[in-house]
Amino acid sequence: MATARHVATIATGIAFLALPAPSAWAQALDIPMIVTGAHGTNTWASLNYAHQFETDIDDTATEMERDSVQLIAGHRFQMTDDLFLVGNIAYQGSYYDFSKNNDPAQLVWNDIHQATLMTGFGWRASENWTLVGLLLGRTSGESGADFGDTLTGGGGLAIDYTWSENLSTGVVLGVMSQLEDSAAILPIPTVDWRFAEDWRFQFGIVEMAYPGVGPMISYNPGSWSFALGGSYQKRRYRLDDRLGPINEGIGQEQSFPVFFRAGFMPTPKVNLAFMVGTALGGKIRSEQNGGARIFERSYDPALILGLQAGIRF
Repeated sequence: MATARHVATIATGIAFLALPAPSAWAQALDIPMIVTGAHGTNTWASLNYAHQFETDIDDTATEMERDSVQLIAGHRFQMTDDLFLVGNIAYQGSYYDFSKNNDPAQLVWNDIHQATLMTGFGWRASENWTLVGLLLGRTSGESGADFGDTLTGGGGLAIDYTWSENLSTGVVLGVMSQLEDSAAILPIPTVDWRFAEDWRFQFGIVEMAYPGVGPMISYNPGSWSFALGGSYQKRRYRLDDRLGPINEGIGQEQSFPVFFRAGFMPTPKVNLAFMVGTALGGKIRSEQNGGARIFERSYDPALILGLQAGIRF
């Protein structure tokens, strides 16, 4: 169990690292899950699906709904007892439907495709410290967008300190280029704390069919698990220019879904889950090349239902 000193360290670390987070996360929190594996679980794959139900966009007659699909696969190559290489490939599809749209020059995008390739080099420096250097490249754009205009990339360093078998803390430091915007520097604190039997608190990169940053608390009695969490998410992508210069730019959506997840592990290597949540603080935005805003509106809270399936071996 964590001591009072450990708890104080966690609280202080999160507070310190979270100070610059709202502006940084608002810039470029559009990242894949960072999966590094472990001895005995060196290969993984997961498939997530979610439907965000129709919601009204403020001060317009337009309504929006979206289907999201995420597929992640990766492998860990153990080089020595203390060194490893890791690779992940992730696909995220966001399939939009805007209805009752009275201004097609503002909201017209449809299917968004995002693919990310990430590689990392890990070093277990001691019993307590683990460091992973990361490089990633991405394409993110609407069907029909110029591929060369959809590319971004970046790198980072994940640092983890293990206090005990029940507690680890760390930070992910990253630099990520953005479409039609300046590069973002991201400090993301991480916590993994098994604070009581069958109970676990996590902070860092969590997901509801799409990765984001936030807290999650879970209860894991045997094969079943139940979790409550929240995840700040942002999607930013290159649009097709089929309607001319006014649509030759960027589409963006951001929100903070809060969710409940119920999971079941039929075997120690397979996990299935159902999720229900609500997207809060949602905003939709379009920009011209260079970042000039065309349209920006909030949208009403939206119901989300999702399914997850994962395997590790």
